[in-house]
Amino acid sequence: MQTLQQQLQMIVMQKQQLVVEKDGLEEAQEELKNAKSDVFKAVGPILVKYDKKDLKKDLSEKSSDIESKIKLLEGQEQKLTKKGQELQEELKKGLKGNAGGSAQ
Repeated sequence: MQTLQQQLQMIVMQKQQLVVEKDGLEEAQEELKNAKSDVFKAVGPILVKYDKKDLKKDLSEKSSDIESKIKLLEGQEQKLTKKGQELQEELKKGLKGNAGGSAQ
């Protein structure tokens, strides 16, 4: 049960990180839409002039990849949550069975 909770926590943390990253990409896409002049992309410690259409495509692909990862993590989260609920039910049944058996 504890391992299950740890796995669930890891998935939730990973999902939160991806959501933050996705939000940043959406903000960058909005800024790119409003850009009237040259656009630049950070490559390591430097900024490189970049074609606006290419950058828009890159951001869109990254956003799509992140969305896919988030959906995958949500599926894993649901499976683990369901498994945890099933384990809790089994434990409750086991405890009730033991309590009933020792009362006789």
